[in-house]
Order: sequence, then structure tokens, then C-alpha cells
Amino acid sequence: YVSHLLERCVTDCEEGQGATCGGLANPVSNNLFADPMSCCLAELDWRFVDFCEADSLLINCYEGTGKYYRGDTAGRPVCVRDCDPEVTGDTTCGGLVE
Repeated sequence: YVSHLLERCVTDCEEGQGATCGGLANPVSNNLFADPMSCCLAELDWRFVDFCEADSLLINCYEGTGKYYRGDTAGRPVCVRDCDPEVTGDTTCGGLVE
């Protein structure tokens, strides 16, 4: 189910049962989903779905799409790629789009 406070999807389980556990879901107000991807698509559609899924699973292996975006949003005067320059070492990376 979605945790709007954490802005990610969490697992329906008693607190302390793992890092992705969000506590027991409220059967009246929480929609349950089979996986984080489904939850992200339905409940956090304003977030980039792959980033939401990685965030919900508490993994940091999301490397970006590799697509280009306007660099002025990253403080650069040219088009840059959606990737992490510190991880890849690629100077065309402008940072991850969230």
C-alpha cells in the first residue's frame, strides 16, 4: 500500500518485519497491491514509476533512463542525460530526473 508520508509504497506487515514494512494496512482506507510497480502506477502516478519502484524497494540501483533533458534545469547550458555523473563518470549526465 502507499505511504503518502514517505512518498513510496510499503509492505503490509507488522512494524519491525523488514525495511520495506509500513505497518499493518487499514483495510478501509488502504488499497493493497501485489507489487511496488502496481502501487506506484496507481497511487504515486506523479512520480517516475521506475524511481518510485526502486525507492519503495529501498534499492539505489536506478541508473536513470539515459534520455536527454534540458540542462538549464540542472544548471547546465546544454542538453544533458538522465543519469548520475558520480556513478557513471559520464560528463553528459545532468543528474537523475525524479
